[in-house]
Amino acid sequence: MTETKTSLETDLLYGAKAIAKVLGCRPRKIYHLAERGQMPIWNEPGIGLVARKSSLEAYFKKREQQALERDGK
Repeated sequence: MTETKTSLETDLLYGAKAIAKVLGCRPRKIYHLAERGQMPIWNEPGIGLVARKSSLEAYFKKREQQALERDGK
């Protein structure tokens, strides 16, 4: 019997390494972004850095829209 993963299990990323893998960058960059509050990445007490895939996707979608509007496209 297989268990169905909850949306939280499939959406939440634990640690800079996991977040960096999704974004295609180095973990150090993730620490830098989290320290500056530039992306929806936060330090959860007792867990460490976490982010939601869905929040990262929404962030980039918003940034893309802003860039397109700025460039007049």
